[in-house]
Amino acid sequence: MGALLALIVASAYDGFVRQSRPSRGAMGYFVLCVLTSLVGSGWVEATFGVRAGSGLADALAWLFAVLVMATALAGLSGSRRWLGFPWRGPGLDRAMRAMQRMLQLGLAVAAAGMLVEIFLAQPLTPYLSAITWAAGGLSVTTLFVCAYVCYRMAQLSDRLSLWLTWATVLTAPGIAALVLQRATDAQLAPALWAFLTAAHALAMLCTANAALQQNLMHNARHHAEADADNFDALDRAALGERLADVFTPKFDRLHQSSVTPAVIVVNVFNHDDIAQHHGLAAADQVTLATLARLRSVLNPHDALARYFDACFVVLIRAQVDTHYLREVCLRLAASVRRDVALRGLTALQNDNTPMELDVGVGLCWSDRVAQFSEALGQAGAAASAARDEASKASVVLYPGKPPLPVEAVLGGHTRAVPSQHAPLE
Repeated sequence: MGALLALIVASAYDGFVRQSRPSRGAMGYFVLCVLTSLVGSGWVEATFGVRAGSGLADALAWLFAVLVMATALAGLSGSRRWLGFPWRGPGLDRAMRAMQRMLQLGLAVAAAGMLVEIFLAQPLTPYLSAITWAAGGLSVTTLFVCAYVCYRMAQLSDRLSLWLTWATVLTAPGIAALVLQRATDAQLAPALWAFLTAAHALAMLCTANAALQQNLMHNARHHAEADADNFDALDRAALGERLADVFTPKFDRLHQSSVTPAVIVVNVFNHDDIAQHHGLAAADQVTLATLARLRSVLNPHDALARYFDACFVVLIRAQVDTHYLREVCLRLAASVRRDVALRGLTALQNDNTPMELDVGVGLCWSDRVAQFSEALGQAGAAASAARDEASKASVVLYPGKPPLPVEAVLGGHTRAVPSQHAPLE
């Protein structure tokens, strides 16, 4: 308990004195965990002499169900926000929002039961056990689903998700034990309680570390964007002139850590034609629409820069497999190639003129390319070749060899670069 209180104080200081939003979110989660532990373990009844079976004891039992679901809801919401689930894919985000809705519904039911017990003095004891089991089952299920999702993200070298994986795994047994004791009046061995308490404290430390990592990334982005010379005034992506300075150190660090860097070029080839025939305002709309579509697909932690016009460069800053790269490239191509509705091309109000885009997505993923400039050239050539492909996405695995369609080359889940241009089984 002392460790949890220390984490709450540290998070409060970092959140309110240093104005850190991740730390404020972590502090709220820690407070809920402490309250859940105090109410669920029977400490409140033992300290204040609450008689078993009294109305106040039943109200505390309802409060425990509320706290269990509120803790799970806070953890799920924080994970969804910190890990950027909306950027990971619409299916994943819909699943997480559905779990949030179920937790919110259960929280509302438990809160209503507690209020009825307190203010109407209406005993709801027959429903209490079922609500407690439901709260525990829903909360533990949420924790394990979050742990699985975070583990899958950690396999792509997402360090933040690795800490959250450990936090959720270590939290679940303690929640399950508290629910078991509340629902069945079972008395667990002191040694088991000591183990569960230690695991819970470690889970909170992992969560605090994740909040620290999130805060560091937020500060790094804030300080980088404060330097206006490094960013495009139109779309706030890194300027083409500084692209090599921004990407080369990241590219070299990936090479030094034995990770094969993946460089993606997304180019709208008819950008100049749009500017010539419809004006610079229309071309800027295409650029901004392309950037928004890229950000809707990419991981927020990947490096993104505008090279020129509506040509963007992406550096995947993680160890990825062929299946992930195939999915990302195809999703990028499918998203960017959609027509853009241009506004202001006519005198009519609310006019939306659809504009067809000529796009190409090129990927260079080869451990034989040691320089970022070379990888950029190879990815650009692949993007040009992708204009003639049905999927609008091509890949170069070996420098000097012609690009091939992404869907024909990349597949499977191997992390190794294939030995030849052939589909991976």
